Amino acid sequence: IEEANPKTNPEKRQIGLPSLRGYPGNRFQKYRQWRVSLWYESMRIKYSTKVLSYDHAYGFIFNALEKKRVESLGLNEWKGMLDEIIFNEGISWLNRPLLNSLYGVQKLLEGFGQLFLTGYIKGELFSSEQYKVGRAVELASSVVEEALAYNYQTRWIEEQVPRIIKILEIDPLVLVPISTLHSRFG
Repeated sequence: IEEANPKTNPEKRQIGLPSLRGYPGNRFQKYRQWRVSLWYESMRIKYSTKVLSYDHAYGFIFNALEKKRVESLGLNEWKGMLDEIIFNEGISWLNRPLLNSLYGVQKLLEGFGQLFLTGYIKGELFSSEQYKVGRAVELASSVVEEALAYNYQTRWIEEQVPRIIKILEIDPLVLVPISTLHSRFG
């Protein structure tokens, strides 16, 4: 199965989506996931000025914050997408790794991504990891809320990423294996 990693370039206003083969499920489920990917990337084109690589911690966190911001802005325009987003989260949840199977930075980032983007974690975090992830998610949520309340844009969101990295106590340039953190999730 090929990876389903969309590529978006807001500057050039271009979206590249993988074929349906990159998504799990039957044909209709794959189509629904592909459609959600297209919607998210369209919202990035409309509301973002930057998309970073998911290959490093900084890009993963930045993209997660922007995903939440553009999702909220997009749902204000088209509330009908909510059911599709929920379906997509459910399907992608099945493919998320258990946190117990990860270690170090990957575990912290996956925990952050799961809790921030869905409100849940799959598996367990130790107390110090849970504390860091919880605080990082609280900050990330308040950052997105503030951005929406005051119409702050992509640049402001990016300026907040170091604060989250500091809470997680991770190297922002650490490489993140694609198999651990999948861009459809982030």
